[in-house]
Amino acid sequence: MIALRIISLSVGYILGIILAIILSGKTSPNIFIPIQIIGLIASIWFYKMELSWKKIPSWLIFLGIVLFILPFGYRRAYQYLGPPNQDSVKYIINQQPYNTPIKIRGQIAMEADVRSENRVDINFKASEIKCGTNQWQTVKNSKVRLRVKGSAKTKKGTTNGFEILKDMDCYGYKIEVITEKTEPRKILNPHQFDNEKFIAQSGYMADFEVSPINVVLLEQSAGNPMLEVALAAKSVFLSTYRNTIQNPASRLVGAATLGTRRAIEKQKFKGQDITQAFRHVGIGHVLAVSGLHVTVISVLLYFIFASVGLKPKTFAPILILFLILFALITGARPSSIRAVIMNSIIISSIAYFKLNARHATYIGLSLSSFIILIFSPLVLFSASFLLSFGAVLSLVLITPTIETWIKRLRGFSLIFAIMWFGSLIYLACINLAWLTKGENILIIFGVLWLLIIGGTKLNNKFPKAWEIGTDRIPEPLQMFIAAQLAIQLGMMIPMSAYFFGQFPIAGIFVNLIIIPAVGVLVQLGMLAGLFGLTPVIGHIVALPLGASATIVAYLFFWVSYIGSNVFPFPATPKPTISWLLAYYIVLAMVISSEHWKHHLQTFIFKHSTSKMYKKSSTLISVILCLALILIPIIKKTVTKNNCEQIIIAAQTTNPVVILYGSKTTAMINAANAYTAERTLFDLIRGEGSCEINDVILTSPNPYIGMSGIVALSQKMPVRKVHLGIKKEKGKSYLETIGDSYLIDKANQKTGGTFQRRYNSEYKDMVDMVNKYNAPVNQMPIGKVLDWKNMQLYSLPLDKTPKTYISSAKTAIINIKYAGKNIVVITETSNYSLKAAFKELKKADIIIITDHSNRSYFMSTLDLIKELSSADTFIFTSSFTPDDNKVEKWCKENNVKFFHTGTDGMIRIQNKNNNFKISRPVTYEN
Repeated sequence: MIALRIISLSVGYILGIILAIILSGKTSPNIFIPIQIIGLIASIWFYKMELSWKKIPSWLIFLGIVLFILPFGYRRAYQYLGPPNQDSVKYIINQQPYNTPIKIRGQIAMEADVRSENRVDINFKASEIKCGTNQWQTVKNSKVRLRVKGSAKTKKGTTNGFEILKDMDCYGYKIEVITEKTEPRKILNPHQFDNEKFIAQSGYMADFEVSPINVVLLEQSAGNPMLEVALAAKSVFLSTYRNTIQNPASRLVGAATLGTRRAIEKQKFKGQDITQAFRHVGIGHVLAVSGLHVTVISVLLYFIFASVGLKPKTFAPILILFLILFALITGARPSSIRAVIMNSIIISSIAYFKLNARHATYIGLSLSSFIILIFSPLVLFSASFLLSFGAVLSLVLITPTIETWIKRLRGFSLIFAIMWFGSLIYLACINLAWLTKGENILIIFGVLWLLIIGGTKLNNKFPKAWEIGTDRIPEPLQMFIAAQLAIQLGMMIPMSAYFFGQFPIAGIFVNLIIIPAVGVLVQLGMLAGLFGLTPVIGHIVALPLGASATIVAYLFFWVSYIGSNVFPFPATPKPTISWLLAYYIVLAMVISSEHWKHHLQTFIFKHSTSKMYKKSSTLISVILCLALILIPIIKKTVTKNNCEQIIIAAQTTNPVVILYGSKTTAMINAANAYTAERTLFDLIRGEGSCEINDVILTSPNPYIGMSGIVALSQKMPVRKVHLGIKKEKGKSYLETIGDSYLIDKANQKTGGTFQRRYNSEYKDMVDMVNKYNAPVNQMPIGKVLDWKNMQLYSLPLDKTPKTYISSAKTAIINIKYAGKNIVVITETSNYSLKAAFKELKKADIIIITDHSNRSYFMSTLDLIKELSSADTFIFTSSFTPDDNKVEKWCKENNVKFFHTGTDGMIRIQNKNNNFKISRPVTYEN
């Protein structure tokens, strides 16, 4: 019962945190005091009854503890979500107006995270703060993140430079930070990275971006002695790796054993970026010290202590102490701290309470999550927490079920199941989008069920087939394969889709090699580092281990290189919370299938004969299989793609318009590489798409989207590209455009950088899309796309432009949707506008870039209004307008307007004949 109570404790606390999030911390914790008292009384009563040898149902014990502990979880989360304490940095800063000068003094609380040549992140524990002309105030429990940015050469070697901040010795130093209160950056697109949320989940009270010259060293003081010793050991370990392991293998060993994951960034193997290749094949976890690495260290030390004859009771405290030192050496990152707490509890449970590994893991998971969430409750929703605990839960909950199924599959059923699995992998490689649709998932599992039934029937006809099974596979290998499949089902499939947007198909196979290799690599690295601590001869003694670690590290490089060239890394739509809940409910039903299957069989046996049972069970199974396969197929109708919504993305300099259909997605323009990769990718998949069928680039200008297409096509399929101008044979792209001014500038040896980008970015785009067999078509004047309820046209342009040929050749797009004429204007001239609207006559909505900082723009708006008679304008830009020219013009002309720089993403929908232009509901407050 102790395990049940510990699990109940953790579950109740987590439910309290979730409730606080749902209520947004607006309800006082005191309202839950009556519930807590009921839970306490019930728990004490049940415990007394158990002492009297009376049996209490498990669910009642669980409910009593949950009711008692839930308010604690709520209260702890409320402290972060509700009003901050008056003696905290957050509270004092919140009282100040924007642009108030702020000075903060405190101590560097952790080894600095060197992210690049000109950026270092510092975990800073504030002790005093001064706002404006106020006096210095003492603050408590105020953890602050500093993002120090600037040139690495800034006052190099001085207290204001990066050199001291980058050094491992900076831990414990007292510093003063000079900054100011700035307005937080607004989240203008759904599914965009939310820095405010990240800061809250990480337990920080504030976050500042500062220049190196505004970080002043006050005192080179020391921090926690234990951490100081650990960091000194880490320095020796890194020196040993550099002297005994070949580069870049030494960097990989450092990342895997010491958490120096930044060291491997920008390193290449066979021309490929190592970090990207690792992510591609699903082994990025190697680069972050996690539960796997800590478990490897635990097993290594356990074996060493046991081999010298020590009992677990004796060496458990020493082993746990080593794990704590390991966490400190790796920088005391949240992932390593979580793993150390979990492993320490598991080791103690095995050593002192004689629990088996599975029960010890349940207790370890529950207690470690409870301890971690006490200190930082909002970390519950972070990717690292969910992934690390999700992986362990998947192992202990799902692995036994998969093992049972693998053993039951025999003969033709086993052969058919392997063929089905291979077909599934092939489908995922060529069209993951098809697999992600709900109705197709039903078809897939309906086919598997039917194949197993058919295989069983064939086995009965050919009895020798029953001899074919997994019996000859060693038990440890069976368990390992089952464990890998369990992690894929329980964690990788849903969580990769939710957090990362791409699914590493190669990981299903690569991890079968890599996970055992991680154990070898970490053990070799740690032993080499420990030998390196030996004075004078340390590096010499560690040399054989370093050579072995180099060989193992190159195995990682080769596996990731081959895997990334064989398997794709396809995009996945972002699952909704309801989809995730449904997924895990179904998964829970499958895991518990043995339990409810037993009750179902008992019920059927009671109400039928054995013969009837066999016939009816087979018939019911076949009917259910056919229903899973046929109902989704029948529901599918052969119709044109139906436009469901149109989105105008925010934070893009030029209009980026995404058209979401029931079957495909199209996009007008693609922005630059940074915006496409960081904003558009998350926006597209967040709205349920994982490929772009058509991209329409309206302008030959490279800023409109050539580099954006390259960035997007590396993360999701781009099926077709439409260009207003396509390069002619024998000519450069600029020559095809025919703009003599641009050509002359591009040919200049000095200057002309932007003009030269026309040719280079066009080549990069064509090379990238050709790699994925995506044709680049010249866009015709007239109809470009024809969906069921939406048609997209390229309007006629002026045939004889006088100046600015590139702008004059920029297509003006007309979208006919829900009886409205929507016109997208990227770059233009008055000649082109007149030519376009000569055919169109009238428009309802104009989507145009805000160029109000240019002198001609207001007259251009006058012309557009005169030609189109539009009553709604949507202005796009990557900045928030600092004047009211556009707003004033709109009011004078009685025009309704939106501005993506202020309003954020704009959504156009026609639901049930109700045409609506709106911002996402999430961002209206």
